Amino acid sequence: MSRDPNRKAAPNTESGRRRSLAALGIVAVTIALGAIVFRVATSPGSSSPPAKAQAASRPAAPPFSVAAVGGEIVSLSSLRGKTVVLGFVQPDCTSCIATLHTLSAIASHVSQSRVAVIAVNVNTYTTASDLASFARQIGASSGPQFTLDRGAQTARAYRVQTLETEVVIDPTGHIVLRGVALPQSTLLSAVQRAT
Repeated sequence: MSRDPNRKAAPNTESGRRRSLAALGIVAVTIALGAIVFRVATSPGSSSPPAKAQAASRPAAPPFSVAAVGGEIVSLSSLRGKTVVLGFVQPDCTSCIATLHTLSAIASHVSQSRVAVIAVNVNTYTTASDLASFARQIGASSGPQFTLDRGAQTARAYRVQTLETEVVIDPTGHIVLRGVALPQSTLLSAVQRAT
């Protein structure tokens, strides 16, 4: 590349360098302040938006209706005003036993009048007596309410792709947390935030 003989080189003055450094400093300070504002706004201890704004930003829980072992129908609409914990399991799933023990522990730590803990059996061939027997066998009969999801309609509505999926729904019917084989502390924390 040839140099234009008519073009003069830019003067290398002290004031030009100072202006460049000042511009770089302003950019750096702006980026740093933006990062600080973002970090403070998203930190767990920061003031959060009002509950209505939080609920509006959460996805609405799909309606569901499942048959409890005792025969009664349990639905999201019948539980309105309560925090709901759903755990999707089936008796022939050995890893689901840990999930059921977690659901039992959650049920023992919360007020039954404010929180409903429901084990949703997705095996369409399981009968109510099979499920009740299974609950007694693993020592979880006094924990979550065991239900049958006939036709796996609830599992489909909640897009359950694996057993041990857990969902926490707040009293207004919005999903607060969704995960698979979540630790008891994580579930309990979500329930306490939602209640």
